[in-house]
Amino acid sequence: MDYKYDPQYALLTIFLTVMMVALFFRGYFTNKVKPSNNFILVFLLTSLISVFAFTEYDLYHYHTMYDLMVRHKEAEHVEEYYFWLSQILPVNYYLWRFAIWGCASLLIVLTLRIMKLNATISGAIIPILLISRFVVSRVSLGLSVLLFSLVLLLLPNKKKHVRLIGILGVISSLFLHESMIVFVPIAIISIFVPINKKTVILSLFAFPFLYVSVMTLSERVLDAYGLVEQNRIFSYLEADALKASFVGQIYDMSKKIPLLLMLYSISKYYLNFNKENRLKEEMTYFYFYKISYVFIYVSFLFYMQDVSDWISRRVYDAGLFPLLLCLIFYMWKNKRTVFDKVYITIWLFMLFFGEFYFIHDVTR
Repeated sequence: MDYKYDPQYALLTIFLTVMMVALFFRGYFTNKVKPSNNFILVFLLTSLISVFAFTEYDLYHYHTMYDLMVRHKEAEHVEEYYFWLSQILPVNYYLWRFAIWGCASLLIVLTLRIMKLNATISGAIIPILLISRFVVSRVSLGLSVLLFSLVLLLLPNKKKHVRLIGILGVISSLFLHESMIVFVPIAIISIFVPINKKTVILSLFAFPFLYVSVMTLSERVLDAYGLVEQNRIFSYLEADALKASFVGQIYDMSKKIPLLLMLYSISKYYLNFNKENRLKEEMTYFYFYKISYVFIYVSFLFYMQDVSDWISRRVYDAGLFPLLLCLIFYMWKNKRTVFDKVYITIWLFMLFFGEFYFIHDVTR
């Protein structure tokens, strides 16, 4: 299908991104950031960048899907909730996007507020860690609901009605994207996984063997159901020119390098958490560290696998949501190390490289 990508509107997205980075820039490299719990700007800019994500190919792909829902009542490729939204809201694609990504942004901000995190650092980290994947798929709403609900369940001293809301939230997230049926069990199981220094080192040594095993097993399973060829050409709105090209592969790996550096930094911090000397509220972050580690680890098991690389992308995206809490808390409580400054700088570069590359790609 021939999509009408618009490089002129992409400048609006770049402007909003520059504004968010500039407003919260002191959150990147300043060791002592002033306390702030005003998340209004964080919510507004995250919502606007997500709704008007003109530097993301999938914004245009979703427009076509939305038109099919509105004009032809076509609901084959979306969950019932999103089709329902398209029918009850005034006919406007961006209003429909705001109902999804705006709600997801609000849940993210509410989660950060409940966790009493610093708004300045939060506004700095969202663009470089989450936003480029947050705007891609409607699964962001499901993952935001799940993250918010897990916070209600894992924070100590919560009343019964709050925990009930958390349970209902986890259940409702299952209906917001088909992949949530996999993500929810992984997240819950991860909470009980005994992650410590020894298990992390063991998992790293085991990775090459597991990687080969996953490659063989996934191909056999998909082949058994006749899905190998389908998955080799499977795009699901994401097989755009950037990802299909050599430059796209380099771009993707360049974004994962700072993530690995970041995991190294925060792992040293969280793996030294002592339950006896930490507040119960602080231990909640360790639970989200465990969830993040499991998701990212699993995503790398499928990374660049011929028949299952699409699984890697989706699991990787899911891991960024709990990782957001872990990184913000880490940066709030610690001075910036050399590793921190390096991966932050790389992320900032890759953020704007991706947006400007879109303009180059659609105008050549």
